Amino acid sequence: MSSRIVLEGKNRLPSRIQDLIVDCGMAVTHIQNNSSSNETLTSIVKNFASLENSIENTSKCLDRMKYEKS
Repeated sequence: MSSRIVLEGKNRLPSRIQDLIVDCGMAVTHIQNNSSSNETLTSIVKNFASLENSIENTSKCLDRMKYEKS
């Protein structure tokens, strides 16, 4: 895990989530380098890109839970 997603201030991702994102990126890179099917690659990239929305929603839910505990 040599590359890290740099976020400012309190918006840092928990290390397990950050490691998961990096691992997914490495998997996409590996598939790009070894793929002979552009259709499969396109599908995988679209699925990977959809993770951003899921991560954003998870972050919002965690923030709401944090404020409800307070």
